[in-house]
Amino acid sequence: MNSDAESTIEVSRSSRSAFDDDDEEEEENKSCAVCGDKATGYHFHAMTCEGCKAFFRRTVKMDLQFNCPYSQKCIVTKKNRRQCQACRFQKCLKSGMRSDFIMSDEAVANRRAVIKRRREKMGTLLLQNDSPSLTPQQSELIDCLFKAYQQYFISYFPKIVIVRDKQQDITDLSESSCGQHLSSASPDGSGQQSLSPFVIAQMAEINTFFTIQVINFAKAIPAFRTLPIEDQIILLKGSVFEVSEIISTTVFDVDTCTWDYGNDRFTIKDAIDAGVQQFFIEDVINFHKKLHILKPHETEYILMATLCIFAPDRPGLLQKDIISQVQEELAATLKAYIDQNYPVTKKSMRFPVLLSFLTELRSLNELHSKQILLLQEGLWTPLLKEVFS
Repeated sequence: MNSDAESTIEVSRSSRSAFDDDDEEEEENKSCAVCGDKATGYHFHAMTCEGCKAFFRRTVKMDLQFNCPYSQKCIVTKKNRRQCQACRFQKCLKSGMRSDFIMSDEAVANRRAVIKRRREKMGTLLLQNDSPSLTPQQSELIDCLFKAYQQYFISYFPKIVIVRDKQQDITDLSESSCGQHLSSASPDGSGQQSLSPFVIAQMAEINTFFTIQVINFAKAIPAFRTLPIEDQIILLKGSVFEVSEIISTTVFDVDTCTWDYGNDRFTIKDAIDAGVQQFFIEDVINFHKKLHILKPHETEYILMATLCIFAPDRPGLLQKDIISQVQEELAATLKAYIDQNYPVTKKSMRFPVLLSFLTELRSLNELHSKQILLLQEGLWTPLLKEVFS
């Protein structure tokens, strides 16, 4: 596995630090990690201000070289950050800023083109309706969730690389049909005859990656951060699998039954080689296929995933009423989005049908709980043990 994937899918992070979200950390994160100025968000993997963001991007893209005229130990602050560019750049690197996060001019142009097409499509959809159904608050919520989805899932998918040991070439696998994939499994579907340690380790890292990103996604939601840490943990433990499956559907290729992460694809054979039982794989595949038929918008996927998180019926919750209220607001937002973006002939049944998929996910989650008890110890990282204990 390459260094980018290793840095992206961290298995050594403690489960407590992943859940922890105290006020002191929130206050610290408001300052630029480089110069101490007011931070505007995470830029290139570090919390920085706009000035240091622009400086880092310009330095990397232009391949600039700096020399410190002093002792290479300059203290970088908001007032003097322009005095020594060498020390400022080193402070950027020490603060966690990563050059590989800087998009090429071509990638930026492609992203802008995608955004433009999305806005044009949205404008066309709005014209098809007499009046918008979304309130300003609902639009703001969708924007918040969409940004978190882009940051914690979409931007990381291309960094996933599947490590295999003398397995069939991925090109050959991708040309096969779903039926051929499943029929190639062992008779009992257990895959116990040819377990691959490489794929077992890979699957553990992918599951850990999704767990960490679901946690990060949830923590980006203001309503989630206001809950007691005990409720946050319960909600995350109960919803990690469900959210992961919804997000995985967005990269699922129905024709080849593979999950396309950009650089590589995860196949049914990979799951079988890791010891996942065939009956469970078939249920997951069927779920993805049925949801694909509806061709949900990204916003619908995101709202469905968020609804999975705010489930007031998870055992042991302290603030069930508040969580129930948030769930109702999310459901109302999904309904309003459907009303706004679909013609009358299609939107009448779309909302209840999408909600029925969340009910089906609950059943899959129960099967998953039984399935993980059968998997080898190699699939368990410290975080996975904590979440699925």
